[in-house]
Amino acid sequence: FHEQAHRWLKQRYAAAKMKHFNAALPAVPPYYMRHCLNLHVPPTADLVFVEASANMCAQTDLQGCQKARATIEGTLRKLLRLPSRPAVILVHVYSFWTMEVPMGWGQRADRHRRAKMNTDWLNEDDMAFDFHEQWGHPTNEHMLDELAKYYSVPSVSIRDVVWHSMKANSTFHGVGLRQLYKDRVHPSGYGHTLLAESIVYLIKRAALLRHIMGDLQCEHRALPPAMERIASYDEDAPVDCLDVDGIERLMQPAECNGWAKVIEYNKFKIAKPGILATHPGASCSFVYDVPPSTTSSMESAIGLNILRSYENMGTVRVECIADCTCSPSTLNAHHTMPVSINTIWWKHAAL
Repeated sequence: FHEQAHRWLKQRYAAAKMKHFNAALPAVPPYYMRHCLNLHVPPTADLVFVEASANMCAQTDLQGCQKARATIEGTLRKLLRLPSRPAVILVHVYSFWTMEVPMGWGQRADRHRRAKMNTDWLNEDDMAFDFHEQWGHPTNEHMLDELAKYYSVPSVSIRDVVWHSMKANSTFHGVGLRQLYKDRVHPSGYGHTLLAESIVYLIKRAALLRHIMGDLQCEHRALPPAMERIASYDEDAPVDCLDVDGIERLMQPAECNGWAKVIEYNKFKIAKPGILATHPGASCSFVYDVPPSTTSSMESAIGLNILRSYENMGTVRVECIADCTCSPSTLNAHHTMPVSINTIWWKHAAL
């Protein structure tokens, strides 16, 4: 959707110089971006799309969803405080189905343009989706819309555009629900086009209001206090976030056996770099110099972003050595859910 919106903006404002950055990462929870926003979003950005509702928390975990909303609020506050003062738009891809119903459509031809648009559902529960619930808990979308209201930022949603047509087992401009999604979670090309058109409509309406009301002088007011209580989070505190190349530079070759930087690719040819070990007993040491500005409390929080999946995964023991101390931890990268997600492990180390 963002690529389509970018193409429309370039066509509509041909004289403007525009660059498009895709900062999204697959299967990454929201708290990663809160800490590592500077690695992905240029400080000169003028327009930012935030699509965070799909992966913000686990099914039925209401407390986890509330923590995730607080985390996304931290990211939103960072974006709104960038030097460029960018316009921010929340974008929502609603999951109409819960994980209890069968995954996938069974017949790929159902997504074809000439296929039937709204009949022959695979399961009687396919039409049981609810406006207020998503993935078995109060919908993520509603929770983030509260942030949109609080900070006066616009919000665009597939659900809000097509809900009534889909619930009536009808079509929206000739396109049915099974054509808007390529599976039960991810939007198809039709779905992404619908999101892009919704964003274009929003921009056109804003331009029309500006034409009617004239140029208004907007004041850059200070952000209000955070809506959520963000535990252990100081938005002004310096954060040193390292990508895979940065972590590789911390590796001590003489003390590493079996660990190495590896770049894998998913089915969409998107690079997935990481530090990987493939056999039991592999070990490695990393040396990180804590910046002097963070040593006043003699304690530093250290996090590792690890991949968790359902096959070919193991455990790893993490401990602090040399000039810092912390209690050892064993991280289990295996879980039973048929998905691969990233999780951040935190540890407070005494310096």
